[in-house]
Amino acid sequence: MGLWPGNNDGMMTLAENTGGKAIINTNDFDPGIEQILVENSSYYLLGYRPTNVKADGTFRRLEVKVNRPGVEIWTRKNYIAPLPPKAVVENSAKPDPGVEAIANILPRADVPLRIAVASFARPGESAAAVTVALGVRRPALAERIAEEATLTIRAFTVEGDPRGSADQPIVLNLTPARRGAEFSRFDLLAQIDLKPGRYELRVSAKSASLDKVGSVYADVDVPDFQKAPLSMSGVAVSVMPGVPAAPAAALSALVPITPTTEREFLRIERVSAFLRVYQGGKPSPVTLTTRVLAVDDKVVVEETKTLAVEQFSANRSADVAFAVPVSQLAPGEYLLRFEAASSRNSVRRDVRFTVK
Repeated sequence: MGLWPGNNDGMMTLAENTGGKAIINTNDFDPGIEQILVENSSYYLLGYRPTNVKADGTFRRLEVKVNRPGVEIWTRKNYIAPLPPKAVVENSAKPDPGVEAIANILPRADVPLRIAVASFARPGESAAAVTVALGVRRPALAERIAEEATLTIRAFTVEGDPRGSADQPIVLNLTPARRGAEFSRFDLLAQIDLKPGRYELRVSAKSASLDKVGSVYADVDVPDFQKAPLSMSGVAVSVMPGVPAAPAAALSALVPITPTTEREFLRIERVSAFLRVYQGGKPSPVTLTTRVLAVDDKVVVEETKTLAVEQFSANRSADVAFAVPVSQLAPGEYLLRFEAASSRNSVRRDVRFTVK
């Protein structure tokens, strides 16, 4: 799939786009397997001729409706139109590998990737900036090399309509892997501007040193930061010392940290999280509660504070930084949760992580 363990967004997206169901966040698989057997025992195989007969290679929405009340339909939601034979011949000599890698329902796993995205408001603009941190895993390096990577980003609405793109060549120096390490890892950083709404990001990366391409897909919600009474950015996570990341200053104008895709941390590492709280109208005090929960939903860390009116800038935003106390946590899986609440509204953001 091109996704590393723990990336539920990719599993949910794959299930939704192909008419399936994802069984996640549980160790009891029996109910899900029983449901699969029930659904596979009775289904309809439908075929149709599209009214749009253009062979243009576009990403198209597919919707099935029935006139029987109370019926829930599970079907694939989109497809890629074919290219005309002439276009295939013309482009076959030099296809764009980055675009090819995001054209199928399943991501390409030739280069294993993971992704972390977060949306932040741009002051005075309706569109928001979505930060993209793309984690690349490759065989362990025995010596220092200069890696050249080509990043391709495409954004689609839930209906499959294209809404944004970004292409970026990135060069970074990679050091040899630690003795005994099986893999070398690094992060590629980029951003894409999107208007409020829900999107699927399809991202690919081509490694020049490996001459291979990988891709990964992720869902992202972009709030209407200007109009929503209370909203919150995504959560950016950083770790020191961390893996190499480039371009180093790619996101410095948006966030004061270098986001990482790492979600497994050693107890000796320094881990921090950053986000912003926004108010669309006249600022008022906001209560911010930060919790770290164990797998049994037990709260192991809790901190509550008030964001006073004067903490909100002229753009009606307040920065929030939190030092994740990994040194105080036992090895295991955790959920970092931020909850902001005003007199009438509340919003929440969650981040999963593991302590080793």
